[in-house]
Order: sequence, then structure tokens, then C-alpha cells
Amino acid sequence: MAHPETDKKFIAEEEYFAMDDGSDEKLTYYNGEVFAMVGARLEHNQICTNVGSHFNSVLPESCYIVGAAMRVQVEAGKHDTYPDVAVVCGKTEFLDDEKRTTLLNPVLIVEVLSKSTQSFDRGDKFASYRKISSLKHYILVDQYSVHVEHFYKNDRGQWELEEKTKADDILILKHLDCELPLKEIYKRIRFDV
Repeated sequence: MAHPETDKKFIAEEEYFAMDDGSDEKLTYYNGEVFAMVGARLEHNQICTNVGSHFNSVLPESCYIVGAAMRVQVEAGKHDTYPDVAVVCGKTEFLDDEKRTTLLNPVLIVEVLSKSTQSFDRGDKFASYRKISSLKHYILVDQYSVHVEHFYKNDRGQWELEEKTKADDILILKHLDCELPLKEIYKRIRFDV
């Protein structure tokens, strides 16, 4: 009988980069294991588009919005992934300056929650993301109802949480000097389907 824990194949991060760069699908790397990223619902994709579009219109010229096609190194040798939306401001730092495929210094990350990933996104993934020294905002968006969790670094460098559950609520993104209204996040989203 096979034992799942002992049958796992752990690979080095360099092997993962080669696999991911040569793959037709996006792969994520977590503690020596590689996982294929699965497709997303229409609502998930629309929320990502809404957030990126809003940020594109309100963030200063020094900030860049990147979508789920940009790999982010969360922790060297341990965790590389593709956030749904990321923002970097100022000088963009890459692990691989020539290829520019692995971002190192996001200031904001947005993940749209699905039923299969929400526990990981709130738990181990967020614990990992907190190791990114440049990160100031982590936003979790529910795609099934109006519910946004905004984790942000306060002036003492500690993470705080604010939750929003009304369509007319607004997230204040202090470090980016802008706002993110929930009505923009959920624009064209229908929850009755």
C-alpha cells in the first residue's frame, strides 16, 4: 500500500522554474511540491479585471498592476506563486532581470477566494506572503457574496484586519494613497447564478 506522505516527489526551486517556464499551464511551488493552477469561474475573472481596471485608473504612474500571469517569489526556495492581482510601486525588482518573469517586491496582493482555496489563502499562503518585506496590503475577495477581508500593515509594522460586507463600503489603501470601493470590485457580478 502506498503512503502519500512518503510518495511525494520534492523538487528544488530551480527545477520548478524550468518546469513552469516550459509549461502551457501555470504551476505554483510550495515547500518542494509543484501544483497546477486550475481554471477559474467567470465571477473570479471579472473580479480580477475589475480590481486591475480600478487600480489602473487611480494609482500613480510609478505603480504597476500585474495580473495572474506574473509569478511572484514569496519565499526563496520555498514558495513561488501567481497572485490574482499584484501591485508594485517604484523600482520593480525581479529575480531574473533578463527574463523579468518573477517579481520580488509587490506592495499589494489580491486573491479571489474559491471554495477549494479559501482556507489556504487565509492561512498558510498569508503566513508566507507576510515574509515579503515590501508587502503592505493583502486583500481577499469572496466571489460568492459581498465580503472583502483587507489585511494591512499598520504604522507599527503589525498586520491588522478590516472586513467589508456592504456594496457601498470602501477600502482605504493608506500606503497607496487611494481607495478601492466594493462597488468597483463587484461591478457586473451577479450572485444569483
